[in-house]
Amino acid sequence: MTEDERKQSELAYAHRWEVLQEVNSERVRQDTKWGEQNHPDVNRGLTDGEGGCSVLDMAAWYGVPTPSSAREDCDIAASDGRCTWAHILVEEVAEAVEAATLEQQDDIDAGALRKELVQVAAVTVAWIEAIDRRKAVR
Repeated sequence: MTEDERKQSELAYAHRWEVLQEVNSERVRQDTKWGEQNHPDVNRGLTDGEGGCSVLDMAAWYGVPTPSSAREDCDIAASDGRCTWAHILVEEVAEAVEAATLEQQDDIDAGALRKELVQVAAVTVAWIEAIDRRKAVR
């Protein structure tokens, strides 16, 4: 790594901490406004009903694509040079809804949802960083 690359990397990491501090400030604001919140991960009326709930049905309930559909849309857009941050984030949200649906029905190991939500947060932070880079170029 050259000295210039090292400096660029340090600046990027410093900026990331600024973004994460903004996220933390928003969480403090939310806690102040609403207090601690403890909602179900997904609609219990669907997961707790007789026969449970499929990922397809839960995705439809929330108006998001299934993970396979979101992944396919993202892959097609990427192969055509049209991939957007929205494509990537929707794919991650779809995967989180899938994990929540399966976890709530004990169909997968606990921890999968948390992993998916970390990915949602990471993509969101990356998108914010991209917005800030665009603003810096102007």
